[in-house]
Amino acid sequence: MWRKTGPIRFLGRVVGYFWGALWWGDLLPLAGPKVYDEGRYLGTLGGWARIAGHALAFASLVAVETTRILTRWRIGWLVAIIWLWAGLHLFGLFQKPFAGIMGAVAEALFQNSMNKKYDIK
Repeated sequence: MWRKTGPIRFLGRVVGYFWGALWWGDLLPLAGPKVYDEGRYLGTLGGWARIAGHALAFASLVAVETTRILTRWRIGWLVAIIWLWAGLHLFGLFQKPFAGIMGAVAEALFQNSMNKKYDIK
């Protein structure tokens, strides 16, 4: 029975760490303190549930703050996505065989979005 309910219990622990991290502001470090016994590394407190919960809380907080910044600067989501796409291309994160096509589209969209939105010539 415990083997069948394991994923549900893990999800409950992840949600617990998620809400705890948001409530207390304890986002970093993602992993808990390291545990050693007689010089051997045993793992971290909280394990994978803590890491997943804190990563989820960190991503949620980044999404909320990004929305606030985009609203404050009156930048549309499409422009932000184009900037992200151009940034991914700039750092070489697109893989072959579509890297050239996606990069060219990203550069073209980025140039068009900058010229139209802010009248940069």
